[in-house]
Amino acid sequence: ILAGAGEYGIGDIMILGMPLKEGGIMYRVVIDNVKIGIVGNNAKMEDLDELGPIDILGTSNSKIVSVVEPKIVIPMGNMDFAEIKASVKTEKRLKIKKASDLPPTLEIYKLD
Repeated sequence: ILAGAGEYGIGDIMILGMPLKEGGIMYRVVIDNVKIGIVGNNAKMEDLDELGPIDILGTSNSKIVSVVEPKIVIPMGNMDFAEIKASVKTEKRLKIKKASDLPPTLEIYKLD
């Protein structure tokens, strides 16, 4: 169980929870060299420097997508992703086994 900011290791999975300046926590998860970021509404642009390069971004804030530049965005909550120039796919689940499975350009996966 994650209990806030800090470093966590679960097997080969590394998780880093970072406090946000306005309160809350964003997470960076690394699994088999695939870097996943989980960032909520409280994140400010200056918070994102600590996140580092991200392959898959779960967020409810469409404005940070252009800053983070992930390969995949998973909209959370009521995120308005209409202003993001990317193909949108609706799937029941997303399965990425390794970094080479990532798309070459940005894609949005709306998970049902």
